[in-house]
Amino acid sequence: METEEDRREEKKKIYRRRLGSTKEKKMEEDRREEKKRKFIDVVAINARLYEEYHKREVKTASDAQLFLEHSLCFDEYCPKDWINL
Repeated sequence: METEEDRREEKKKIYRRRLGSTKEKKMEEDRREEKKRKFIDVVAINARLYEEYHKREVKTASDAQLFLEHSLCFDEYCPKDWINL
């Protein structure tokens, strides 16, 4: 037979589980937001580099591809096929 104390303990356990899942969700949301911010920064850098490169005379598409591949912008946030030449 459950006593009042047992019911209180069960409610505390449930509350702790909910609180833990809320913290985990918040942390996951923060990670996603940080990744979005980094991606936006990388896209902005890519756009600036692309504009800067095209101010110069483009001789061949492979030159442009080499320029983009060697830029610091291509990492886990921005795949190499982002800019189609």
